[in-house]
Amino acid sequence: MPPQQANASLSNVEVLTYVVADLGGLESPVHLEHVAARAFELMPGAFRWDLDQFAAFIDKDKVRASLTDAEKASHGKLVRSVGVTKQGQSKKTDYWRLTSAGSEWVTKSGARVADVLDAPRPGLKKGRARDLRKRVQSSALYRQFVRKGVIEYGPFDFADLLECSPDASNRVVAERFDALRSQIHLLGDDELEVFLSKCAEAHQRMLEV
Repeated sequence: MPPQQANASLSNVEVLTYVVADLGGLESPVHLEHVAARAFELMPGAFRWDLDQFAAFIDKDKVRASLTDAEKASHGKLVRSVGVTKQGQSKKTDYWRLTSAGSEWVTKSGARVADVLDAPRPGLKKGRARDLRKRVQSSALYRQFVRKGVIEYGPFDFADLLECSPDASNRVVAERFDALRSQIHLLGDDELEVFLSKCAEAHQRMLEV
């Protein structure tokens, strides 16, 4: 589909949320410049410099601004900036990943956006999906869930599930949990969804930011 048509039917937020997912933002952070290059390739009219003589140039600031919009509650908090801030070297908005809300959006709208852009439908690769399922189902908390139907408070087991330190801050724990939930959602496994909900209830104190 020509870029002009795609631009008329999709918002920049939709395109960039799709791009973050397509570039692996469900699993690990994606650099802003990778997002910008892919978005410009799919819909150049929306992310070019303003003057026609510079139409072939990517406007990274437009991409950053639209990602920042996608991060806002008014747009559903679909993505999250996760860059490490270093004075004079990098910004928090240099790296982005999908949130659990973004994962839900991909499930509902990702195929539609991909079809308009004539691009692949985003999702977890088969190998990654298999490894993720194995990782969760082999955890102590999941075995407890299967055996008892409930989750008891266990900070060390919860930290192990999230692959972080038991001494990690609540912010880190909450971010790791959201990242895990965003990937699990795409598996379409209701039991694992229930498992994570019960984990959140049992470890609510660790998730308060």
